Amino acid sequence: MTKIALSALKHAPAALLAPALALVLFGCSVGQSPATSTPVAAVPTPTFVAMSTQPPGDVIQIDPGASVHAGTQPVPEGQAAPDFSLPGIDGKTHTLSEMKGKVVLLEFIATWCPHCQDEAPAMNDLYNAYNGKGVEFIDINATPYGHDHTSPATTNDLIWFRNQFRVPFPMLFDKTLKSTADYGILGYPSIYIIDKSGKVAYQPPTDHVPSSDEIAATLDGLIK
Repeated sequence: MTKIALSALKHAPAALLAPALALVLFGCSVGQSPATSTPVAAVPTPTFVAMSTQPPGDVIQIDPGASVHAGTQPVPEGQAAPDFSLPGIDGKTHTLSEMKGKVVLLEFIATWCPHCQDEAPAMNDLYNAYNGKGVEFIDINATPYGHDHTSPATTNDLIWFRNQFRVPFPMLFDKTLKSTADYGILGYPSIYIIDKSGKVAYQPPTDHVPSSDEIAATLDGLIK
């Protein structure tokens, strides 16, 4: 997998290539046009029926005015995590404040981002390792664009991503992108870890790109 630091995205987009086992945090910039990204090669169009639990009439589309801005600020560690209540493609509504008492890993993604796609297996492995230890994993769409790079994002894009990369945990659709703004998302994918009291215990760093081992170490410290 490739990992690219935020500073590299701003000053030297091709500068940092990381070891294959590293966990991606800032692969695609929020200021990057999806049309300029390179998708994972030879990804076939999946069949939604096999895993989809969402009736066709319930497809939700991104609001026309929804957008993301590179000038937002991440939520500091120790601060209460901004609450949200968002629909998932599992047919349920997921509310962060109702998860108090559990550690929560939030991953903000763009389905068109090749780094989010590359990183999906590592996230699946982390989920398999920690799902039975009181850790909730949540993906949230953080882009107005669909997985084809041009169309407005819809819940079908998350279903595409889930089916293609076998994501086993909830994927939520924020049609206004308010959660993206609330968390000051600067790149895709971005990971926050919320402690049992509902405070930010880990924010996407700007001075380095953490490995999956670092994420695991943070989770280990919070579930004790």
